[in-house]
Amino acid sequence: GQGSNGSGAVDVGTLSTQVRIGAATFDASAEAANVIARFNTNAASAVGAQKITTGSGNDTVIFDALDDNRAGLTISDTVDGGTG
Repeated sequence: GQGSNGSGAVDVGTLSTQVRIGAATFDASAEAANVIARFNTNAASAVGAQKITTGSGNDTVIFDALDDNRAGLTISDTVDGGTG
């Protein structure tokens, strides 16, 4: 959809129904449902490292740190997409 700024982009962080996860570990490996998870960065880690694991569903992992030109995704992050 089109944002109020006319660019077509909307910052979901301003929506009460959306959050950015900033945990060191996100483990949804036992989940069979379709998981959609939006991540910021792990502020407790100097390099922002996160370990993200999903299960057998058709999962979507989104890196969305607004103040980072890599959206928070670094070589320190580990993502295991499971079998979905």
